[in-house]
Amino acid sequence: MDLINYEVKERVAYITLNRPEKRNALSYDFVQLIKDNFKKAEADENCKVIIIKANGEAFCSGADLASLQKLQTNTDEENLQDSLHLMELYKMIHLSSKVVISQVEGAALAGGCGLASLHTQKLKLDLYQPLLWYF
Repeated sequence: MDLINYEVKERVAYITLNRPEKRNALSYDFVQLIKDNFKKAEADENCKVIIIKANGEAFCSGADLASLQKLQTNTDEENLQDSLHLMELYKMIHLSSKVVISQVEGAALAGGCGLASLHTQKLKLDLYQPLLWYF
């Protein structure tokens, strides 16, 4: 199973997060796959719009728990590089020359909320159910 599905139809590139068993949680490698596919869409002259969406119950649940556990044993420099890696993805989306649409269906938590909120346009296709967290 591909972790990212990529297709172009009628000048629209679809980047679909496809880790539903992990609620599309962000690991270092998963972020790299998203970046690679985003670069592909950005470079495609026939593509004018990029839609990022997800399979499964959640759009993106934030950081992968296994990745978070690994970060606890990393050096400060390794943790900085991990953060910069995600920041690069966010920056790519924010500075895109294309119209970028976030098709959010399901939860978008923590880093997933960041991923959803950077897009040029937001689409909400299912019933909106506010989820508030108080700490």
